Amino acid sequence: MRNFGSCRAWVFGAILVALLGGVAPAALAQRGKRPDLPALIAEADQLFAQRAFTKAETVYREALRASPKNYYLLVQLAHCNYYLNRPDQAVKWYDLALNLEPTRRDTTWFEYGLEQKKIGDYEGSTQSFTRFLELHKRNDYLLRQAKVELEGIEFAIKELRNPARYALDPIGVVGKGGDSDPAIFNTSSGRFLIFSSNRAGNLGPEDGSAETGEKSLSDLWAAVMENDSTFGKPEHLGKLINTENEDGSACISPDNTTLYFSIIGGGRIAKELGASIYQSAWDAEKRAWGPYEKVEGVNGSRTREVPERGKTRTEATFDIQPFITPDGNTMYFASDRDGGQGGLDLWYATRAGNVWSTPVNCGPEVNTEFNEIQPYISATGELIFASNGHTGMGGFDLYRSRGALNTWSTPENLGSPLNSSFDETTLLWLQTDSTALITSNRPGGAGSDDIYYVRKLPPVVLQITIQGTVRDRTTRQIIPFATVTLYQATSGRETAIDTYRTDQNGRYQFTLQPEADYKLIATAPEYLQNEATASTRGITQSKRLERDIDIFLERIELSRPVVLQNIYFDFDKSDLRPESTVELDRLAELMLTNPGITVQIDGHTDTNGSEQYNRGLSDRRAKVAVDYLIERGVSARRIRSFGFGESQPLVYPELSDDDEQLNRRTEFRILTLDFVPASTP
Repeated sequence: MRNFGSCRAWVFGAILVALLGGVAPAALAQRGKRPDLPALIAEADQLFAQRAFTKAETVYREALRASPKNYYLLVQLAHCNYYLNRPDQAVKWYDLALNLEPTRRDTTWFEYGLEQKKIGDYEGSTQSFTRFLELHKRNDYLLRQAKVELEGIEFAIKELRNPARYALDPIGVVGKGGDSDPAIFNTSSGRFLIFSSNRAGNLGPEDGSAETGEKSLSDLWAAVMENDSTFGKPEHLGKLINTENEDGSACISPDNTTLYFSIIGGGRIAKELGASIYQSAWDAEKRAWGPYEKVEGVNGSRTREVPERGKTRTEATFDIQPFITPDGNTMYFASDRDGGQGGLDLWYATRAGNVWSTPVNCGPEVNTEFNEIQPYISATGELIFASNGHTGMGGFDLYRSRGALNTWSTPENLGSPLNSSFDETTLLWLQTDSTALITSNRPGGAGSDDIYYVRKLPPVVLQITIQGTVRDRTTRQIIPFATVTLYQATSGRETAIDTYRTDQNGRYQFTLQPEADYKLIATAPEYLQNEATASTRGITQSKRLERDIDIFLERIELSRPVVLQNIYFDFDKSDLRPESTVELDRLAELMLTNPGITVQIDGHTDTNGSEQYNRGLSDRRAKVAVDYLIERGVSARRIRSFGFGESQPLVYPELSDDDEQLNRRTEFRILTLDFVPASTP
């Protein structure tokens, strides 16, 4: 999550300022001795206000250990991970906070929905945005965005059922830092890829960005293009182009003589706000780019009051991501200057000789009150750009529109798989609608952002089916009238695409798409659900998948105690041993895949000590297991605990240490099958 490439840090910052109303700085806690809770929160809030999110997260975690059920700390940990582009972690913290206080703050449901959508949990995201709309009473920006997000979820589910045939693979220059914003530079000696990167070797501070957790601020790099998808070793473009601040998002003029790009804060860290567009001329004799200079006429400014000084200050607007049209006479770029639709908009300026005109907004058909970034004009004259304000599958999606200047057709989403539930922020066609380079932070790359090589696959008409039987795990007998749901795995998440209700023979059958991964989940009354997986990757001809695809379900016996294997405790202790977590993880998975069940965790002791003491000890042991399950995402409302002390030994009398260890056990029993999360507290 960086200022360049997708500008997610800038965009998320704007969203959270709207949600939080700012975070008041507080004094840093002294670390000479262990600080108390208020001092820890003050220190974390100060780091958060300074946008040092990786450090703030560490201190919030320390505070949470002192106050494990603190709603504010849970939400702040979610916010840190929101900024750091760790949606899975953000979802976990939001879930814990909302389980604790579901109606304390309506915008928490909005934020939760954004992160759920990003990881492809469209069902959960729909529920969260719907809950937000129920609670939120103002007709404002957030309400309108929630409605856009819900439209996007419907679109995404349809897209995933019939995605276009493209293959995406990370390109060879991928490094451990984020790589983004590809541009092509042609010279007499060959073609080069110029791109933005946060990899090691940049000019910024060694500890990188405290805001985003990147090890380096972005600089511009170049690599020889051996072909469209194979590249030589990347080389840094040097100090005449790059600064200690964020530099990136380059484009090359059509005559290959000028490099246009953006620099944040004039290249000075923590000195100036905003970003501006610069240019550098190519020296063919030296085979190097010359010193950069600001492009006059296109960069904006605004006046800001400085209350503490009683003065006003002129600052640069955020002007980034320039693109020069094939005729060399129009520059499109993204800006947050006044006069737009809201957030970052697309603007353009025209050139007469060496003079650029005053920029003009590209208009309300393309721009929204949200954010539009990364304009690019293809060889066919289409405007390609990224937005989080039009109907989309994820955070930022890629769109195309036809027209010119400030007159454009309604944008068309480029669909799956070019877009995903994550962020796609740049597209550069190498051959229109055939091969391309795109920037995405979807799983599968090496950094926060990665550049992917896209190639269109030839049409293949395949008929692939899968079938099997639902059976009782113990008796192997057929379970009639079961339900089997087919999920397709995309970007690390599963989306339900079809459901089959079996007849008395317990048989199911589905038709599958090629080059896809699937999960089948079977359910039946009085049984725990279970799953099987299947994949069609590598299948090149029509076939029926032939393997053991029977799904076995375990019959539920209410209130029957089941010993959790290897959940043992040392004498007189209630701390979990390291080997205990494996079995508890299995129980957590069981509860997460069977959301209707509630359980009781039972703790037991050996017969050493008094009955009263053992009852308290067993109760503490049971609660340790409950706390572990809650940390793994199971709602606290679905679990209760009870300490039986020494009253129910497995071995009696105890004749050895092994006998005592067997009695120091933890069990679980299923209590109900029809748990429904409450929609109101």
